[in-house]
This record gives sequence, structure tokens and C-alpha cells, in this order.
Amino acid sequence: MNAKDRNSFYQIQGGTLPLDAPTYVKREADEKLLEFAKTTRSNNRVCSILAPRQMGKSSLMIRTAELLRNEGIVCVEINLQGLGGVNSDELFWYGVLDEICKKVDNFLVRDRQQEPLPDKFEAYWESRHNSPAGKRFGDFLKEEILTQIDNHLVIFLDEIQSLLNWGLQNDFIAVIRSLSSDVNNAVLRKLNFVLLGVAKPSELLTEKGVAFNVGDRLEIGPLTGECKELWGGIAAITGEVKEAIATILKWTGGQPFLTQVLCDLVVSKGCKFQAFTWEEHIQRIVEEEIVEKWRTLDLQSHFPEIEKCFLGIENETSLKALKTYVTILNDESVKFEETNNSHWDLLISGLVIKEATQSGNILKVTNPIYARIFDNDWIKSIEEQINLNSTVSTENELEEIAQELGEFDLPKVNLTKEKEIKSMSTRTQQIEQIIQQRSPLVAKIKTVEENLDKLAGELVSLEQFRHRLMPLVNNPLAKDFLSGFDFLSLRGKVTENLSQLEFLRKRLSRDTLNIGVVGLMGQGKSTFLQRISGLTDDVIPARKGGACTAVRSTIYHNEGDTYAEVILHSEESFLQEVIGPYYQELGLGVVPETLSDFAKPLPATNFGGSNSTLESMYEHLRGDYHDNLHHYKHLLERGSPRKIKVAKEEIDKYVSQPRDEVGFWLGFNWV
Repeated sequence: MNAKDRNSFYQIQGGTLPLDAPTYVKREADEKLLEFAKTTRSNNRVCSILAPRQMGKSSLMIRTAELLRNEGIVCVEINLQGLGGVNSDELFWYGVLDEICKKVDNFLVRDRQQEPLPDKFEAYWESRHNSPAGKRFGDFLKEEILTQIDNHLVIFLDEIQSLLNWGLQNDFIAVIRSLSSDVNNAVLRKLNFVLLGVAKPSELLTEKGVAFNVGDRLEIGPLTGECKELWGGIAAITGEVKEAIATILKWTGGQPFLTQVLCDLVVSKGCKFQAFTWEEHIQRIVEEEIVEKWRTLDLQSHFPEIEKCFLGIENETSLKALKTYVTILNDESVKFEETNNSHWDLLISGLVIKEATQSGNILKVTNPIYARIFDNDWIKSIEEQINLNSTVSTENELEEIAQELGEFDLPKVNLTKEKEIKSMSTRTQQIEQIIQQRSPLVAKIKTVEENLDKLAGELVSLEQFRHRLMPLVNNPLAKDFLSGFDFLSLRGKVTENLSQLEFLRKRLSRDTLNIGVVGLMGQGKSTFLQRISGLTDDVIPARKGGACTAVRSTIYHNEGDTYAEVILHSEESFLQEVIGPYYQELGLGVVPETLSDFAKPLPATNFGGSNSTLESMYEHLRGDYHDNLHHYKHLLERGSPRKIKVAKEEIDKYVSQPRDEVGFWLGFNWV
């Protein structure tokens, strides 16, 4: 899944696509945002783009800004997360205005005698310290910045969901609304705001007296059409690019990041097997590389972040959203309601999208991949987690009440609900103990994160104090010394460290213990796994002499009966993945497309003793696979690989590779 080790044509590392990225696909939102941003308006000078993660909001922003600059329009892009620890409206508006001044100043052409905007801003901000920070922001924008701009100023504010963490959304919207609706000040016609982020409209306001009705709301939709910008990578493996891209878009529903990922996967798998249609080929890739592995893949936490949307909100709210999603998942029509919070929860998670119909907008699952991953079993597991969290929360509250009652010497009452608890094995306890040992480290990381967040806020305060102090210092050496400090750059480094700590904290907060075992043949891998799992030879063969384990196996700890889920090769996958590499390495020509073709005499070779490795490979192909085809071909059905459940006593025949004294196979199920 990771393209770090190869030069991928596609952007699968997440984040904003570079301006020169060839895979950026234009959508209807590109034209609409560009038109809004460069239009002079008497009011309604705000456009908001609220959408799920990885929908291309930031990529749209930087491209629109570049096009506007080419037309002589001044653009300022600010990522609010980059402001660091903001704990007051004073720090917020100071940080935003400081960024605007620095970036606008780079566009202005002025006389040497004119004071730079950042310096003028510092003096202005301090001289009006008794005025509310939001008003100082608006006044300086009108009096000092817009008056110096001949054409137009567009301010892009990205990641506005940060306002929710800081509790500043009401103040922010009030200031933006006042600047947007002022029809009397002509200088404001030069100004437009673009707000981008992952938030519901209702989340941006907590006061009932204020409504989020500021300006235009622009929706950023999925990728549609031929998407020729994506053709470059696929063209390297097939001439049927249009059909391949259309099939990929069908599976991803045009979700931008997921589309880039699936395109990269298709390219990494190489040429399609001729017997497969594109639908069959890509379905197989989706099932094997995404659906079966979504919890263990990196993918910039794409799928776990969707899941987190339902575990990170109030239990009652989450259950309502899941109830609506069940209806949508079962292909029942759900009409979108603008004021329905559950509908917005689903939309902002990215799990569903709006689709226009003659009777109005309806909600539907974003794509078939989501439908396979976030299915009814997933819904059931999430509901169980929510109910468990609710029970624990209730019991904690009751325990606190009991403790408070105890202070008044009232009769003690056992408020803990009686539960039926299954006995836990020693191994389960050991695994849980190991996982619990991570908890203190996670707590320490959280403490460091909190301290660094506070430090980021203090660095902003120091930068403010430095600017106020500079005009008061007459000593040249002292002034040079003060000029050498850049507290905002330090704040940026602190923010980078916070991101790294967040990644580490999430990794250590996992509720699983994963162990990978690799090594040469006969080094004791299977024996080691037996020791730590408690399983025996009938599940993990570790017998003397030769290779015992013939297939890749993933072992999960499970309370209950031991069993195996075995994925059997189809005829097509067996020929492509098992036999194909032999033909390619040995130069035997075209890989057989059917088992009947493979049953025919193998092509002759002429190594003449010059290459013992290739001779050994050929004998392995002939003696093991070709000559024994009649023993195992009944296991290989045409179509997609199938999955079967196998009882413990039958596992060995699907896992081990037994041979007799001469070296001939004794069983063939493992093939």
C-alpha cells in the first residue's frame, strides 16, 4: 500500500496535492470558488466549504489562490492549526492578523519611507489594547490593509474546525458576519473570505441567538467524468485506460484520496490477467488489499477516522446517526433534511453523500468500498462499543454519587450493576497486561502535549511583547539582539512536535498486540509461535525436516474454539500468482490461462547445466505442480477466490506441506 519505496504516479501519502501534481482533477467546485473569490460584492463576502477529510479542500484552495494571483488578486492562505496553542480571542485575532500582514506585505510595492505592515500592525494593536480583539482585527483590515490594495484581497482560512477546540466559533462568526454584511464601507468590496474545514454548520455556533447564515455555502463533490488527469499511471500497464479508470471510479464513488489509492494499487499489481474483466480484476484488488486489511493499513488513517466520527460524539447522537445509516445501507431512500443533525453527522464523516433527485436530495453510501467495510457487522460492533461506554460512564457517575453520599454517613448502597463476566484465560490476561503497560506512557505523552500546547500559546505572547518592546529600545546592540528572536518560528516547531506526539500516542493507544515473525527456513519460527500462542502441531506445524508451514498464516488470539478461515485460490489466481512467476522467471512464454492449458506438456528448456537455480525451479514446477495437477485441480474453481471455515482438526491439511521419504507430496490442500 505504501508508495514510499517506489516512484508512484499517484498521491497516496495524503495531504495537499502540490501545484504541479499531474493527478489533480478539476471539479465543478473549482469554477464556482474561483468565480466567487474574484467577484466584487457589496455584501455576502464569505464562502464556506465544509466537507469530510481528504476531499481535496486544501488542494482546491491553493490552486484557486494561484489562479487568482495570476490575475493580480492578493491572496492569503492561513491554516488555523498552524497558530498553535490559542486560548483566547486576543491570541487568535492577533495570530490571524499577523499572518495576513506578513503575506500581504510581500505583494505591496511601497516607498522605502513607508512603514512595513507588520510593524504598523504591532503599534496599532498595542495602542488600542482596550478595544475588543475582533474589532481591532476588522478596523486594521479596513483602515490599513484594504486601503493599500488596488485590486482585491481574498483570505482563505483552512481547518476552521480548530475554532471548536478553542471555543472561539461564536466570536469568529460574529466578526466575519460584520465584515461581510457591511454595505456602507466601500473599501470592504475589495474583500472576500473563504472558510474551509471539517465541521457541521451547527458546530460553528453554540449560541441560540446566532445563526450560521454567513455568505454562500459551496459543496465540493466527488470526481466525475473521464478524469484524464489520472490516466498517466494506468497507461503504463494497459491500453484500456478509460475502462480501468471508469471501474475504479465506480468502486471509489469518486472519493479523491481513495481514488488515488486504488489507482496506485492497480498499477502496482501490473498487467491484468486476460481472463479477468476489469470489474473482476479491480474487485479482487479491493477485497484483498483494502477490505480485508483496512484496520492494519496506514492510508493516512482514512478508514479509522471515519469510524472515529461515531465513537467521538455523544452516545445518543451517534446511535441516531447509525440508525439512519442502517436505513441507507439497506438501499432504503432517506431524504436529506437540512436541520437533521444525524444527516450532517453522516455527511461530515464522509460515509454518505447527497444525491440530487427529482423529489429532492437523498442520502446514499459514498461508495461500494465503504459499504463493504462499514457493513451491518461493523454497525453492530460500534453499537456494542457505544453501549459499553455508556454503561461505564453511568457506573462511574453512580460511584461518584455514592462517594458523595458517604460523606453524610448515609447507609452504604452497592450501586454497581450485577454482571455476568466470563472467566478470562491466563493468556488473555497477559495480553491485556502488556497493553495496559502502555497506558502510563500514553498519559505521559498527553501531559507533554498539554504542556507544549501551552508553550505554543506563550510563544505568541512573547512575540507580541517583543514587538511592543522594539520601539522602546534605543541601544542598537540590544535592538539587534531582540530582532534575532523569531518566536513564531519556534511555535511552528512546537506544532510539528505536537503532530509527531499525536501519531505516537495513537499508536500506543491501540487495543491490540501485533507480532510479526520472519526468518529463514528451519530457524524455529513455528516453534516460537507455538510457545507464545499455546497452539500445537495440528494448527502450527513445527516438525523436523524441511519446510512445515506452506502458506502465509495470520494467527489471532480468540476466546473460544480454535478454527481457521482458509482462502482458496481460484483457477485464475492460482495460474497468475503461483504458476505465472515460474513461467516469467524461466522464460517459458505465455502463462497458461486455464488449467487445461497448464496440463499440456511444459515448454522445453535448454539450460544445459549452466544454471542450477533455474533447473531446480523448473523441476519444482514440473515435479510438484504440473505432474500433481490431477490431485488438486478440483480445489481450484473459476471466478473469485473463495473462503471456507475449517475446524481445528482439519487445519493441518491446509497449512502443512507433508512429503514422503523420497520427497513427493502427501497432501495437496495447501496449494
